[in-house]
Amino acid sequence: MGTQHLTSEELHKKLGEKIKNLRIQKSLSQTTLAQLSGLSVRFISQIEHGQFKVTLADLNALVQALHTTISHLLRGLA
Repeated sequence: MGTQHLTSEELHKKLGEKIKNLRIQKSLSQTTLAQLSGLSVRFISQIEHGQFKVTLADLNALVQALHTTISHLLRGLA
């Protein structure tokens, strides 16, 4: 059996959902996460909805604000 490959859009949507779930688990609002990460609330919302392709620099800012690692965030996406 072959593995199913996700499109770039599907991966970004799954990543956004994972970021949102982690933010909610940590009882953070989008505003608080934006302040902690140095990113805008609108940008956080776009990432969480899979509407923006996040850069490694942005991802690094998010994982630091969420007290996690990039590897933890990416685990299980593909």
